[in-house]
Amino acid sequence: MDGADLIRALLEFIYAQRFRICYHQDAQKKYLKEQQIKKLEEKNNSQEGNDATSDGGEEDDDLRVDEAKVDESRQMDFAKVEKRVRTSCGEDTEKYMLNLDINSAHYDPETRSMREDPLPDADPNDKFYLGDNQYRNSGQALEFKQINIHSWEAFDKGQDIHMQAAPSQAELLYKNFKVAKHNLKTQTKDHGEVWECFYRR
Repeated sequence: MDGADLIRALLEFIYAQRFRICYHQDAQKKYLKEQQIKKLEEKNNSQEGNDATSDGGEEDDDLRVDEAKVDESRQMDFAKVEKRVRTSCGEDTEKYMLNLDINSAHYDPETRSMREDPLPDADPNDKFYLGDNQYRNSGQALEFKQINIHSWEAFDKGQDIHMQAAPSQAELLYKNFKVAKHNLKTQTKDHGEVWECFYRR
């Protein structure tokens, strides 16, 4: 058994133990609930026997509360249809267990990140995790990087701006820069067209 097989066997053992623990906890909760219902029913039955022999005294408030609990628990058991939500432990495969090959993507346990795709050859439509780099290079993260770079360059050129100290100011400066850049491009394009027309004559 080499190192890869040993690691794979260890991870499979940990995963199985985790599943057993969750299953045991669920079974224990169910058993305790059933025991509580049995105790309430026994108490209710013994109180009914005592009331029949007594001379018509009022029932205790505790007994009424117990009856309500028993009735609610009976209703919940028969009428409740519960859709399972994947929140309990051990149901989702961890990202570091998707590919147990030694040469697959590196998982950093300290930062809990896996930058590369653990299953690069699999169908992209079937994957639910594509690696952390997928999210770093898409959406607002890319725009945030560009604002950061622009604020660094502006600070180096003498502007009093800092991205962490004044993020709104940095974003506004970046938007103004983009507008000015676009206007300059359209201006030079128009200017080039004018000179093109002049040289065609």
